Amino acid sequence: MGENLAIIIVICLYLAGMLVIGYLFKAKVKVFDDFILGGRGLPWFVITMTLLATLANAQQVLGIAGFSFQTGFSFMIWFFIIVNMFIYPIIVRLGARYRGMNFSTVVDLAEERYPGSARLTVLMSIFQVMWAVFSVGISLFGGALLIEVVFNVPWIVGILISGTVTVIYCMLGGLNAVVFTDLIQWIIIVAGTAILVPLIYIQHGSFTAFFSNLLGPIGMEPQTEMLWPGFTDLFSLPPGGFITVTGIIAMGIAGSLWIPVDLGFMQRMLAAKSIAQAKRACIYFVIVITVWATLMVAMGMYGRVFFPDLDTPDAVIILLAKDTMPLLGAALFITAVTAAVMSTVSTYLNAGSAILVKNIYRRFLVKSKDDSHYLAAVRICTVIIALAAMLFAPMVRDGGVFVTALTIQMIICASLAPMIMFSTYWKRMTERAAFWGTLISAVITLAVTMQAGGGGAAFAGAGLWGIPVVFIGIIVSVVLFLLLSVFTPYNPDAVGSQFRDLFDGKTGDTYKTSRTDIYVVSGIIILVLLIFLIRSFTEGPFGAFPPLSGFFAHFTNGYFLLAALGVFLFCLLVLYLSVGWVRSLGLKHMKKNN
Repeated sequence: MGENLAIIIVICLYLAGMLVIGYLFKAKVKVFDDFILGGRGLPWFVITMTLLATLANAQQVLGIAGFSFQTGFSFMIWFFIIVNMFIYPIIVRLGARYRGMNFSTVVDLAEERYPGSARLTVLMSIFQVMWAVFSVGISLFGGALLIEVVFNVPWIVGILISGTVTVIYCMLGGLNAVVFTDLIQWIIIVAGTAILVPLIYIQHGSFTAFFSNLLGPIGMEPQTEMLWPGFTDLFSLPPGGFITVTGIIAMGIAGSLWIPVDLGFMQRMLAAKSIAQAKRACIYFVIVITVWATLMVAMGMYGRVFFPDLDTPDAVIILLAKDTMPLLGAALFITAVTAAVMSTVSTYLNAGSAILVKNIYRRFLVKSKDDSHYLAAVRICTVIIALAAMLFAPMVRDGGVFVTALTIQMIICASLAPMIMFSTYWKRMTERAAFWGTLISAVITLAVTMQAGGGGAAFAGAGLWGIPVVFIGIIVSVVLFLLLSVFTPYNPDAVGSQFRDLFDGKTGDTYKTSRTDIYVVSGIIILVLLIFLIRSFTEGPFGAFPPLSGFFAHFTNGYFLLAALGVFLFCLLVLYLSVGWVRSLGLKHMKKNN
């Protein structure tokens, strides 16, 4: 009881701190652009941490360890390898191009690429805002359920408290308040995970020593029924056949395609101080999230042994922190994980309300008002999205909203993402193809998803004729875009001026990006294929990789320790740089003026 009381006190102090942050940042919000993009002044280290909060949201923080608790080493590692392999070129190339064109939201693409296309703007806005509502609802419920499991507090109380606090500081401080809270939360989460590794080693033994006792020296001879041969092997999938290689690839592709359509990702890139700062942030983001994810996977695997009868696998990282860390450290870590829910909520509240006001309200309803009017409107829309999400959140208990959200995500990945890519890079893409291709492919993807067993099954790689839904949806959308564009006469005047100059080569080197990322990705793909080919054609039993015994076991243990040290030092660097960033914003001066 004393431990839970300490954690509750820390959480309450944190919530109060969030309200203070929102109040302090309020003075920085003078115009509409300040609210939705922080005045386009975010440095690389802030973007890195807030990108972590956007991709590795509350579900990811709990889910990486939770999935690894159930599936062992291979599934989540391969998922992140595939996702991160494509994330960097996608986010850098799109982010740099849209930042150079001074977009405010990703929906601006419809207006800039196809001037006068109201229907495409509305269609993109519907997709984006719908996903914002579902994401906020799922995050609120997921965090509230975690609080219920750990503290036995009714989930509805958790939703009301966390939702109310998040709405208030979002309304007050805008994007700067959102990213600052992201930064604080993720410094604690990443550093806390790093600290867990040596503590686990000290209390329970190194990774190889611990698991070789349970799986044998080669990792393929389990001594207990709770583990299976290859539990720690990168090339062994869990038994039962519910996870396949095709399914992992499909999930990885879907995760990669989520980058160009996610509200939070594009908003962060558009808010960067410069294109160079955005690119640098992406490099560090991909490195940190890959290394951090491997640590979370290892923690989930330890948790399977410590808590074999756990009914809620997603709570495993919280239980590990409580059992392993000193009281204050556990309280801070659990508070940060709980607050990660708020970072996800705040991201989609801010980005969703920005789209509602800029791309719908200001364009179609009230066109000629000053910034104070649109600031009031965006704050009202923040509350509207939050209320809508709170109404949906309780339905997650029955799986309704969660499955629906996965279905929407699959549809957006398969239809909207290809449309964005084609519109950005292919000058022959027409407005007619963009609208009808997206709409028709969305309907077909929805039908195939339902036929495959729903959003959860489709996202895990199910489909028709052995082809995952995401691949079917992409094929349909690409064919539609090509056919509808090719059979429509090309009219350069129908292309927005910025894109017309880009396609005609009149922008010089403004939007050029090095091809190094493409070469790196190609090299990784070739290397992975070679490894699989060698293993497929080599006879005899294999030991687990990474090795659990022999000389190379030192490299296995050393990796986790060095990875933990590396991300911990990175967090210290970000903390140091963040002090200077906050000082540059002049919060103390603003407080006096208030």
